[in-house]
Amino acid sequence: ARLTLQAPPAGITVRADKLLLKRVLANLVENGIHAGQEAKHPGDVVVTWQRSGDGGAVIWVDDQGKGVAANQRERIFEPYVTSKATGTGLGLAISKKIALEHGGDLQIDEAAAPTGGARFVVTLPAA
Repeated sequence: ARLTLQAPPAGITVRADKLLLKRVLANLVENGIHAGQEAKHPGDVVVTWQRSGDGGAVIWVDDQGKGVAANQRERIFEPYVTSKATGTGLGLAISKKIALEHGGDLQIDEAAAPTGGARFVVTLPAA
């Protein structure tokens, strides 16, 4: 109920392990819901994707949280680093590792998401 998917008109095929990619997206969505709720919002998350310039995919996961401070953007992907009241701080580290192992990446956009919170950006290569 908290998730909105915005798909492009044409499908995109990427080279990725389906279960591992699902884990990355599930982690980002779950984190986004929690971030929004901790910021006293409903916790809605919007996932949008499109074909990248090299034929792969760019996936944006936008939340309603407080965002991530500039000095925490890289550190948040380190193991055991978390700003949440609960959790181990491993989800984003594992997600980034999975993206990198697929030839892609996981970053936080410097600009706020259209939803007002953080925007996580997953890139994946074409199949």
